[in-house]
Amino acid sequence: MLITEGVQVAKSAIFDLGDEDSPEDVEKMLKHMYGTTYMPSIPKSTFDCIEFLEQHVSAYIVADKYDCPSMRIAIISAVHSDILVTDALYHRDDRCTALIAQVCGPESPQLADPTLRQVFMDWISASFLVFYQENQAFRDSIVAGTLLDAQCLSLVLVKLSEVFGKS
Repeated sequence: MLITEGVQVAKSAIFDLGDEDSPEDVEKMLKHMYGTTYMPSIPKSTFDCIEFLEQHVSAYIVADKYDCPSMRIAIISAVHSDILVTDALYHRDDRCTALIAQVCGPESPQLADPTLRQVFMDWISASFLVFYQENQAFRDSIVAGTLLDAQCLSLVLVKLSEVFGKS
């Protein structure tokens, strides 16, 4: 028995994704799904690790939303590579802090796959003292409670306690 009553059938070849997602990120995801290797678009300026990380985060949120695990894995690999160039990040007060808050802050999206948050938390935990000493916006955001949500702040406190407990 085939149930056809009340079932809507697509009548258009166009699927409207709305205005929430960046068309560039959706295009990257579709290209990735059809065999192109994930790569962020190269910034027009000189190498800018913050710009790369911003592109990775934006693309990861789209890949998470539309459940594209292979792209999420590719992005996590790229984030690991770009985070290794951290010296420049500590001095990029506002953009670096905004990026951390976008992934780990109280207003960050609730991702189905929390791997990106974990990568950022590992990075923050390992580099907390340098961030705190070198980045005024980081310090101000920690104090204001806008940088990390309660779960992320708890993780940082546990990691710091472990580090200082061994000293």
